[in-house]
Amino acid sequence: MPSPHTERRLRRILLVDNDRVIVTLLRDALEERGYLVTPAFDGLEALEYLAADHPDCVILDMVMPKVDGAGVCRAIKEDPARRHIPVVLLTAAAAEGEAALRAIGADACIAKRDIARTIEDVAETLGRLESGTAVPEKVVGVEGLHPRQMVVELLLANRSLAHLLRVLGEGVLVVDPASRVTYVNAVASRLLERGEAACLGLPVRALLGEGAGGALEETLRRLAHAEEGATGDVVLPCRDRHVRFTATHLRGVEDGGGAVLVLRDETALLRRIEELSTLNELSALFIMAGDQASMLRLVMERVKTLMHVEAGSLLLARPDGQALTFAIALGEKGSAIEGREVPADQGIAGWVHRRGQALIVSDARTDPRFFSEVDALTHFETRSMICVPLKTRRRVLGVIQIINRVDGAQFSTEDLNLLAAIALHAANAIDNLQLIQELRAHSEGLEGAVRNRTEELVEASQYKAQFLANMSHELRTPLNSILGFSEVLEQQLFGPLTERQARYVGNVLKSGRHLLALVENLLELTRAQAGTLTLSPSPVVVAEALQRALEAIRARATAKGITLAAEVDPTVTAVEADPERLHQILLNLLENGVKFTQEGGAVRVSARLTGGEWLEIAVRDTGIGVKPEDSERIFQEFEMGDAALSRQHQGAGLGLALCRSLGEMHGGRIWVTSAGEGQGSTFTFTLPLRQGKSAPRP
Repeated sequence: MPSPHTERRLRRILLVDNDRVIVTLLRDALEERGYLVTPAFDGLEALEYLAADHPDCVILDMVMPKVDGAGVCRAIKEDPARRHIPVVLLTAAAAEGEAALRAIGADACIAKRDIARTIEDVAETLGRLESGTAVPEKVVGVEGLHPRQMVVELLLANRSLAHLLRVLGEGVLVVDPASRVTYVNAVASRLLERGEAACLGLPVRALLGEGAGGALEETLRRLAHAEEGATGDVVLPCRDRHVRFTATHLRGVEDGGGAVLVLRDETALLRRIEELSTLNELSALFIMAGDQASMLRLVMERVKTLMHVEAGSLLLARPDGQALTFAIALGEKGSAIEGREVPADQGIAGWVHRRGQALIVSDARTDPRFFSEVDALTHFETRSMICVPLKTRRRVLGVIQIINRVDGAQFSTEDLNLLAAIALHAANAIDNLQLIQELRAHSEGLEGAVRNRTEELVEASQYKAQFLANMSHELRTPLNSILGFSEVLEQQLFGPLTERQARYVGNVLKSGRHLLALVENLLELTRAQAGTLTLSPSPVVVAEALQRALEAIRARATAKGITLAAEVDPTVTAVEADPERLHQILLNLLENGVKFTQEGGAVRVSARLTGGEWLEIAVRDTGIGVKPEDSERIFQEFEMGDAALSRQHQGAGLGLALCRSLGEMHGGRIWVTSAGEGQGSTFTFTLPLRQGKSAPRP
């Protein structure tokens, strides 16, 4: 520890300790020895005294509320006007160590033991300081301090906490109830641009200035009336920064409360928010503008205002790329150059356009790339500028340039980044408008072609429907005759038939009936698709409709040993539907179930209500199943699940297509579910209980 080299009288003593008993006893003992003692009871009070007066010596307790002895010692030794004042530290243990005490800057350190010995040690140390005798570097009196382990651990923990606060990435201030700073870490010191020692004891109003300090004091006053732990946020200007102060109120602590403030530099964040806000506002302009010219003018007017410049212009490349045209020019002489062209291979604008790179020019007059003819034409002086390309992924459309800040300052990288972002949005907007114009022209051409093609398709569809209707009629007439004569022969009304003849007549009758059913289905499907098929809805008892359909296929099911069953939920009564069309749907689904189910299998039909206003009928079989990829295709006309099936089973792929058309005419839907091949299938369709509704797609 340093020691004085010359003899001097230390008459006026500042004694600082939060233990009032020790202060009283030490003051009495020292005043008996001729010293003038001024007491202080915490570090903040000591700093206030030192700001007004300089004592001959300071005796400090190491551990005190508000500002501890180490903080006061540093404040004295870092101040050129006060560093000559000797400082004696009183400590309850030697945990700090001589090296730590030397780093603090104390001139001597005395261990607190019984008061009599402490008084003797203080008096002896003052005598050494006065006479110039060397002061021991060890802590005076430490050998008589027993036990002290608990205090040592406490001080070590306190030192660890102090280190954490010092290296914390955020600034930390602690203020007392009077808003005076009692602690400041290194980060807060840097943000406030004041030394740590210089901050101690200052009111926040003096630390931050009248405006910002007043706002922070108001926040602290509001917190003082809130519950303990309440927080408050305020963002304040500090020099050229914007700092967020987050204050947490402390209540009920020994020193009467106060607040802890966490400081964060939000300058970059606020700048980014401003940039994003600007981009958002300009994005709205891009959307609102009805045409390219008005959009570009709105954008450039906003850019000129936001970036505080004297002039700004937007140049677009000519289609042949040989020149740049002033599409928009704002400023005192802007109207004189709007519509004029400059060579694309000259000037700063030409350089940026050719390379697609943004550029800051601090002094245009000394830049060899500068094209001075525009200034000569307008009698405007370009001092500094930013030029950025209007660049999309496909091409460079032109450039935006801003000229001369109004305040005379140089353009910054942040200005360049903001203008580049604006130019990117503007370039995309210009490109989109040009694409829209091209697409509109192309769309108009396509509309005409589609309209013509649609008319052709409608006409072809009408011809198809008419052809199928005529063909069905022409086929049905001879078929009815064939079936009629075959039935007469089968009944042997004109004489007996041999066994072979009877078998042949039966085959003719069976094939004729099958062909007639195909013709009828084709005719029904054609009429449904053409919109000429009409429904005659009436109340249909669901249970009776199911039984009627089952009876119609029972003979075929019995021939294959297939079990038929029906299950109707008790809540199901009647549905409003066309009775014959509903029978057609049920019959087709049940026939498919019997057709594609192996001998000894089962086909079951069930009905229940769903959604309160819908009837759901399901036909389940134990047959060959449906592949997932075929679950939609089988409802198309002339389609079956597998090509092999069309050869193995009779059918033309019209039944399910007709079921879908008839179901949709009722406002319903139909679909199939299956666990896979060989796992059976469930065909489900829905109908509204009352006509006039459309079922949601399952």
